[in-house]
Amino acid sequence: MIKSSLQWSFLCVVLSFLSPLTSSNSQAELRLSIPEETFGPPFYARLEFPSVDPALIPTNGEWAALILYRERQCIPESFNLLALFDVPAAFDCPLSSFSGYEVYRTAPGVDQAPVHTRLTGEGEVSIWFVRLEEFEQAAVDGMVTIVDFENMPSLRKGNADFFEELIRPSQVNMNILLHANAYGQFQEGGGFRLTYTVTGNPQVPQIGTQVRTRIEFPAVAYLPADPPLSSPFTGLWFDPSNPGSGISIHPVRGRDQISGSWNVVDASGEQKWYALDSTAFDGIRANFDVQLSGGPDPVAAGGVALEKVGEMQIDFLTCTLAIANYEMGETTGQKQLVSLIPADDCID
Repeated sequence: MIKSSLQWSFLCVVLSFLSPLTSSNSQAELRLSIPEETFGPPFYARLEFPSVDPALIPTNGEWAALILYRERQCIPESFNLLALFDVPAAFDCPLSSFSGYEVYRTAPGVDQAPVHTRLTGEGEVSIWFVRLEEFEQAAVDGMVTIVDFENMPSLRKGNADFFEELIRPSQVNMNILLHANAYGQFQEGGGFRLTYTVTGNPQVPQIGTQVRTRIEFPAVAYLPADPPLSSPFTGLWFDPSNPGSGISIHPVRGRDQISGSWNVVDASGEQKWYALDSTAFDGIRANFDVQLSGGPDPVAAGGVALEKVGEMQIDFLTCTLAIANYEMGETTGQKQLVSLIPADDCID
């Protein structure tokens, strides 16, 4: 049953996209913006499945963090947050200061989940912290509600001034990624930082799932004055089958943009350097113009003449794995990339 006019409008949007997506181009994807075209995550707070995160909740062993994606006043007080999903009821609860996108292979309701998702905080995002032992005591019977959190003596309510979350969910990806980075201030004073990363391949026992969580409570004066420069994919990447070449990735502060360079050694041993200028970057996928230096040019930007000779797309699968597809004239190819020096806050 359609529970609201908003859900009916959403269904119409989905149906309007189905025809072109299911025709000639089987590789086409559907990208929907949050909250204009889709509802965002179908849950209230981040309490992950045990099969993905054995800790259930982001924790550093002493403190646990509850990320609230939807406004507190409309979270049902009797709902078991450990169940995570509440469809479609959660869609009637407004998102709390988030925007972003979801990418589907076909469409919502057809695919089990998006291929990848990005959420960014557009205002103050609510993140609550409690002592881990209090959370574990509340969860021992398999039932934890929002009221249980509010009754925990150690509860500290924070508002994140910066929040970003990148997701490749396990329902539709072999290589999973959940990377959340946030910092802000507590209502009673003081600051906090949270970095939460889940990566790996749950379907392969030899790989399994890796979880890293950092929770820190610095003084407000030590919080960043500007959004962090580092992307979780910043650094050096190389193709193990061709270790003589590599790609260097660098973010641009304050913009959805990254730059890079591509060092290539061909079969004859000749070395070339290409500049990578991103034409699009959504936090988890980057498109580049591949440019070749033509030498000094005092008129050109940066004093170097650059000629576009190809295009490249990089999909970041985990903190340390990526796939690059490129087209150089009539030559196309693909590289399986591994991070040589992963960013500190994103390591498998």
